[in-house]
Amino acid sequence: MPGKLAALCRNLNERQRGIVKKIGLDSLLSIPSMPIQRMLLESLVEKYNVIDRNFTVNGHNVGISTWDVYCILGLVDKGEKIEISRKHADRKWFDLYKQKGDTAITFKYLEQRIPKEKDDDHFARMFVLYAIGTIMAPSSKEYVGSNYLELVVDVSRIKGLNWAQFTLDHLLENLAAFKSSRRTGLVGNLALLQVWYFEHFQAAGDCFNYAFHEHPLIRNWDHEKVMKRARLESIKKFGAEKVVIHLEPNESKVCPDNNLDQESGDQYDEAMRHEKFENKDRNENVDQGEENQGDLHGDSKDDESKMKESLESVKMLLTRFPEMHTLFQRCGIHSILQAIMSSTEKFKSRWSNYDILNWDIVVKKNIPQQSDVCSCGIFTIKYMQYWNGSELTSPFSQKDMETIRKEMPAELIMSPFNELTSIKDHVIDMDKF
Repeated sequence: MPGKLAALCRNLNERQRGIVKKIGLDSLLSIPSMPIQRMLLESLVEKYNVIDRNFTVNGHNVGISTWDVYCILGLVDKGEKIEISRKHADRKWFDLYKQKGDTAITFKYLEQRIPKEKDDDHFARMFVLYAIGTIMAPSSKEYVGSNYLELVVDVSRIKGLNWAQFTLDHLLENLAAFKSSRRTGLVGNLALLQVWYFEHFQAAGDCFNYAFHEHPLIRNWDHEKVMKRARLESIKKFGAEKVVIHLEPNESKVCPDNNLDQESGDQYDEAMRHEKFENKDRNENVDQGEENQGDLHGDSKDDESKMKESLESVKMLLTRFPEMHTLFQRCGIHSILQAIMSSTEKFKSRWSNYDILNWDIVVKKNIPQQSDVCSCGIFTIKYMQYWNGSELTSPFSQKDMETIRKEMPAELIMSPFNELTSIKDHVIDMDKF
């Protein structure tokens, strides 16, 4: 739930931000309001190896470690290991941070209270509880577990806890549980997993300059960039142009209000030495050909420079000439049609001209537009259904989507093209009861 934490952080004042820095969690202030692409992540989990704690994507084995947590979230792998006991929380602290009448420490109550809290210790405790429940160890509930209270009672202890290992362990435990039983919903630090995938498996087609991403890396993935990458993923299906085995934080691109102090810098140096040693052992069995394929680490500055220039040129063209988007789409459709036409099976259609690259383009304005991120398919179907060659013959809008979603199964089942008449009869019989 990165959006919740991002919204809360926007309402914090300078004093409160200073407290968050004092307890060592100021990197969380950089988390943007990014949407989580659950379908993408659920597909990614199918490629997760529970024993080796890595993912196999298109033949590349890439692990996820506390080094990734540092690069993405800015949390250093150092400090006391966090172990949660199963004993009941102290009633005094539980009552202090829940709303009267509630049976849990709800996000709603914390969201109301945290920005107004004037006591430094109370603020610190509630902020950490909220961060645990929304980003570091989230569940599917709208509250944070009371068993985490023991971690925040002593405020001076918070900075010395190993939050990097904590959030990673929680995520991997839930990935294993989800993979073994789909009855368990996918939970955990999904923001970490999503950015891990985006940064390790980079797509040149998104026109993002990964080399200039600021540290921590999560701060670069706002709503617009995530949705752009998600649209590309829906087409390419895990088709990365560049695979990065080990992330390297660009310390020259650290956000000014998120600079490492001396102590954090020392932690970074120690964590980097430790993690690189661990990664050496973990990846000794990586195929040498994979490491060298296409120069995954971008050692060739000339090639990287040329790629950047090419991407910038494409980006400039698409900005100046929006119709280029349509051209690219038509090229893709044209390729698909040509493949179908050249297949051995007969292709029947009412179309007479399949050379769509030479079709005229007519741009229609003032047509129904979707206002969410999941109705594009239905809008496309309705465009095709109501288009008579010159205009839409029937109006529809976003508010009609839920009704249309319910109508479409009935239309498909009762269609004259559905040859399973027994199914139609069964549906009609159901309607009689």
